[in-house]
Amino acid sequence: MRALTVALGAASSSQSDALAEPPPLQLAVADSRPLPTPLPHEVLLEVRASAVHLRDLRLCAASAAGSAAAGSASRSISSSSAAGPSPAQPSQQPVAAVPGCEVSGIVVRLGAAVVGSQLRVGDEVVGLLAPGSGSGSGSGSGGALAEYALVSVANIVRKPAGIPHHVAAAALKPGVMAFTALHYKARIAPGESVLVLGVTNPQTAALATAQLAQAWGARVLVAAANDAEAQWISTSLPKAIVIRTAIGTAGGSSATAGRTYPFSAGAASLLGTPRVSPLVSAVMQETSGFGVDVIIDSGLVRQYNKVDPTQVLYSKHELISCLAVHGRWVTSVSHLQLDPPESQLLLQKSASLCFLFEHAWVLSGTHQGRLLHILKEVMDKLESKTIVPRISRTFQSLEQVQEWITEQLAAPAPAPLSATTPVSAEAWGQAVYDVASA
Repeated sequence: MRALTVALGAASSSQSDALAEPPPLQLAVADSRPLPTPLPHEVLLEVRASAVHLRDLRLCAASAAGSAAAGSASRSISSSSAAGPSPAQPSQQPVAAVPGCEVSGIVVRLGAAVVGSQLRVGDEVVGLLAPGSGSGSGSGSGGALAEYALVSVANIVRKPAGIPHHVAAAALKPGVMAFTALHYKARIAPGESVLVLGVTNPQTAALATAQLAQAWGARVLVAAANDAEAQWISTSLPKAIVIRTAIGTAGGSSATAGRTYPFSAGAASLLGTPRVSPLVSAVMQETSGFGVDVIIDSGLVRQYNKVDPTQVLYSKHELISCLAVHGRWVTSVSHLQLDPPESQLLLQKSASLCFLFEHAWVLSGTHQGRLLHILKEVMDKLESKTIVPRISRTFQSLEQVQEWITEQLAAPAPAPLSATTPVSAEAWGQAVYDVASA
């Protein structure tokens, strides 16, 4: 079968380990990968669509390389214990994995334990895969950017008949993350207020989170970096309250849009937390000084006063200051560290902090019934148009996916944000591999 593969290249040896750049990614379209054979609890799908997420590539390649290294070390230990020390082996070739963690497709083969279940060959289903997941029968690491993919029966549900494959694939992971963040982490209730960051970032689940929170009766506040983002958000989420937290001028709202808080303190706002944070000021004004009940940060948290002029990052103190008493902060930052004053402020508010990792459900073998429930809910919300993914580009071939990813990885750093930053609707939408429409 044909598949897109990604592998970790050789790391640079000219720098110390502490300063070394991450190893480059090697992309290729393989034409002769073996067709995977499903294990007893797996299902083989003919892939019709898969979402394309850039940040999954390195995780997928690293996971496959780590699994291969662990297996090689285990075999080496076994052979050395049986036959004594062996000479040094030459370095192995990079382990190629197939990326793609969300799939929509057609069932073509059932594992032995799945035969006789409610699934049938020919069913249209959607499912999640772990990054760098195995492909049964020792055929390598397989994801959804291929002609066929293996999915655990615990991670798939039927696709609604009226939903196109590419729409279902695009909504899958954002919907699961949104449901997990709001229901299992934040446990929101109707009437509570939710602050969502990063709605225009297609690599996050922020848009789906805001849509689902509104459907569940929450008052949604959304942060925008400038006029262009504010206008896009007002169109996508007409009932949301838009807070412009960086450069820009008044405007960007419409008669049907929620209230918009302008902020025109200039580019200096990007160089650190302003003396009076526009985010905290607007949140307190909107909530009558109480703060928001829930914050979903989408990973947009500034650490160690590090400045990135191409995006707006929020300080930990800003976010904690926005929380109400007994508020809940859901973060996607893996390296988050709180200083003692920040921990004290959380304690004084009796607020809580929890982490959201997008692959936690599929990497864990527990709570499989909960994941199936979430997947069914996401499909129901997609069918009722409660969740509406924004898709800006589709690819009909693996070569097109490879070309686009290569361009994105080689692209220069974006220009610093300014009041004249143009509308980037294409950059704010998702990318989807859609072989069904080819």
